[in-house]
Amino acid sequence: MAIPFTYPRGEAIIVDLVIADPGDYDPATLTINMSLKVTYNLQPPAADVEPTAVFAITYYPAVDGAPAYWEGVIGSDVTAAMTPGSYITDAQILSGTSVIAVTSPQIINLAQSVTPAS
Repeated sequence: MAIPFTYPRGEAIIVDLVIADPGDYDPATLTINMSLKVTYNLQPPAADVEPTAVFAITYYPAVDGAPAYWEGVIGSDVTAAMTPGSYITDAQILSGTSVIAVTSPQIINLAQSVTPAS
C-alpha cells in the first residue's frame, strides 16, 4: 500500500482515478464504484462490512492529450459527521456488469482539525 492520504474532518475527500491505457475499453463506457470503510491495522475489512461512505463519481473525458479520468468525491458534510481515524478505499472498474479490474487499496486518514473555525 501507498503512504496514507490525510484529510481534515469536515473537508471533502477527493480521489482521482486515471487509466493511462484502457486497452480495448472506451473509458466513457466504464463504470467506477468506490466506497470508504473503516480499517483496523491498515487491512481491508471483510466484504460484508458496510461502507462508511460512498464516493460520488464524475467522469472527465480526455482533453488535449491528457487521459480521461474519474473523480471520486465524499462531501465535506459527510466527512464532518465521520469519526477521525483510518479508512480504506479501492476502485472497482466495470464494463457493463463485468468487473474488469480492482485497484490496490489506499489508506485515507481522517484527522480532527487542530484549529477549528470560531
